[in-house]
Amino acid sequence: MLTTWLTLALVLLGQEAVTTSAALFEADKLGLNLWGVHALWLVLEIFDLMLGYAIGKLVQRRYAKSRFVRRAERVARSLEKRMGRYGRNLILIVMGFFLFPYLSSFFVSWLADPFLSLAPLLFIGDAFYYATEWGIALGALQTSAGLYAALAALFGLALLFAFITKLVSDRMLAGDEPDAL
Repeated sequence: MLTTWLTLALVLLGQEAVTTSAALFEADKLGLNLWGVHALWLVLEIFDLMLGYAIGKLVQRRYAKSRFVRRAERVARSLEKRMGRYGRNLILIVMGFFLFPYLSSFFVSWLADPFLSLAPLLFIGDAFYYATEWGIALGALQTSAGLYAALAALFGLALLFAFITKLVSDRMLAGDEPDAL
């Protein structure tokens, strides 16, 4: 049983899509305590975010005079100016969903805001990713009332995403930025 938990921990640490889905499916099939699986993911997620951010700051300090670090600082400042706070927050959530946690927090280490204000946005994206992985592992038909209910839910989520994206892009183009996401 210990090897099962250690294997699950290693897979969740890396968070590669196929192995994560397979490991979550196997955890459910073996009847592991799902609250324990969620707690393990949460601890490893926080560890990944902190590790990536710390490595990013270490690279910035150790190689401050390198072309890579100077260019990354210029790009980060330029992007922050162009995106504004609201756009940046949305990008951080999307980065959290699509990138590995340690990689997204490594990139975020170049932004001016402190880690504790940026990490929750990455965490939201990673939580969406984790929920997606559970959806894949359990199967859409098992977690919904049927195929049509799953399609209706997917369509509703797509409409909600389209509405939010339109709202964000309209506000960004108008220059009307709220203080926070």
